[in-house]
Amino acid sequence: MEIKIFKLNRDNLGLAYSCTKEKNLWGSFSHQKSVDFLLKNLDYKIYAYGITIDGNLAGHVILFDTKKPLSLIESKDGVFLNCIYILESFRNQKLGSMILKHIENQIKEEGKKIIFTHSIGENEWMNKNFFLKNGFVEAPTEDDLLKILYKSFDKEISFRIVSNEKNRVQTKTNQLLIIYNPLCPLENAKLEHLKDLVKKEFDEVDVEEVHSLDKTLSSGIFFNNIPLLYNERKDNEILEIIRSLIIKF
Repeated sequence: MEIKIFKLNRDNLGLAYSCTKEKNLWGSFSHQKSVDFLLKNLDYKIYAYGITIDGNLAGHVILFDTKKPLSLIESKDGVFLNCIYILESFRNQKLGSMILKHIENQIKEEGKKIIFTHSIGENEWMNKNFFLKNGFVEAPTEDDLLKILYKSFDKEISFRIVSNEKNRVQTKTNQLLIIYNPLCPLENAKLEHLKDLVKKEFDEVDVEEVHSLDKTLSSGIFFNNIPLLYNERKDNEILEIIRSLIIKF
């Protein structure tokens, strides 16, 4: 098995979203929107890598410098790992750990001394336990759903969690607020599906969409100020939760 990890540039940046090919979203609006965002922000210092196995696209990694507005963390010495994704057919072969180690060595060569990442709810491809097994530790945050993890290559590193300083998201009565992350086409396609589902099911629910950098530093969904976890394989479950939270007049 021949594994190659290569840095992406403007000419092959589309490979940064291998997940869209697996989920039949390659070339979709969500896919193109995220690629366009990357292209417009390459000067921001985004690090994108493609992964192939025996010549076949197998995954991708996206990181960026730890500074606002993209990063949940501020640290002059760090990078934020937005996503490490391995196609399902290549999982459970310890490839994730090997690729993560390779990326850590790459960012050390860039002069970085600490790497951060996040885990939200039950996110299957950014699983907290995976990072803990690979030497990351959890940082304290004020968000019950969002977990910040980091791995330091130097003992004397300072950082600040910017997300703790953000105002709490506020919704209107019976409003579903959908916050999109421009860097994640898979998550955004899921949220698009939820938006269409809710509009079709409820006349009394107002749906508002915002860019994640406008209100908060993380994506998500909120109804009547309550954060909700959404699994697209359980549409009926999320509809029942929203129905139970609707305020009657």
